[in-house]
Amino acid sequence: MDKNAFPFVAPQEINIVSGPPLLVVLLNSGLLGVLSVQIYLYYLAFPKDRMYLKCLVYGIYFLEFVQTVLVIHALFRTFVTNFGDVQALDRVETLWLSVPVLTTIDTFFVQGFYAHRISILAQSKKVAGVILILSLIQLGGGLAVGVQAQRNKYYSVLNSPEIVVFANISVGIWTVGSALCDIIIAVCMTYHLSRYEPTVKETRIILKKIIRLTVETGTLTAVIGIVCFSIAILPNNPYSYKVPMAVIGKVYANSMLVLINSRMVLLGPEQTSLRVMLPLKFGTAPANGENIVSGDISPDSY
Repeated sequence: MDKNAFPFVAPQEINIVSGPPLLVVLLNSGLLGVLSVQIYLYYLAFPKDRMYLKCLVYGIYFLEFVQTVLVIHALFRTFVTNFGDVQALDRVETLWLSVPVLTTIDTFFVQGFYAHRISILAQSKKVAGVILILSLIQLGGGLAVGVQAQRNKYYSVLNSPEIVVFANISVGIWTVGSALCDIIIAVCMTYHLSRYEPTVKETRIILKKIIRLTVETGTLTAVIGIVCFSIAILPNNPYSYKVPMAVIGKVYANSMLVLINSRMVLLGPEQTSLRVMLPLKFGTAPANGENIVSGDISPDSY
């Protein structure tokens, strides 16, 4: 028997070990569905966006799709291929790649997008530089978690006294660094966006919506990161942290798409014309009485 084999789990404790992976599959797949809808709306509404933004959006979707496939594959092996094998519940499988590694890479790109936006709004690269540094730190922490999980192969080994301290430090660098980055992003985006006072009513409405979404999504991702770290360091239930850790990447991706798609305006048949404006570009929706999706808000600002 493998010296790192999973210790026997009494029947009443099986749910503690098997419950979190099941939630991971359900939440990860559900959030991918939400992200797919947002990607489709983006494809319809903003065909003229800059190429770098299109590459970012579709690249993040590709990473999240690959992550979900890897998660489903790993847990299919756990619950189906190795059905009845209690030790299989403790194997990391390919989750070392799909959860910490792909999640932190995805987070880095999303936070880099926000850093770019802040550098344009603030006309300064100082705050953006701080955000990128913190994002690189969380990336390093996530990669360290992935390396440890790949080397040790069992969750019980990762929770052993010899390794748990270093593992918790790595998780802390990942999650706390990411949370600090999110807080800075939310504060800076809110501050700089609130300084604009557009004269067109529709633009003011969209701007207020963007500010609200920035605060809400930044708070959500920061809270998930802190919760993930808090659960990870709890001694009595070392498996529950897998749930927030596995879905936070999807939350980041959906948050970014919500913000990007907030430029979108839905027009009904009762609205014959609507002007949507931000600096540098104007757009007027066609008055044909059809339901349309309009995404004509300054690509230069993105």
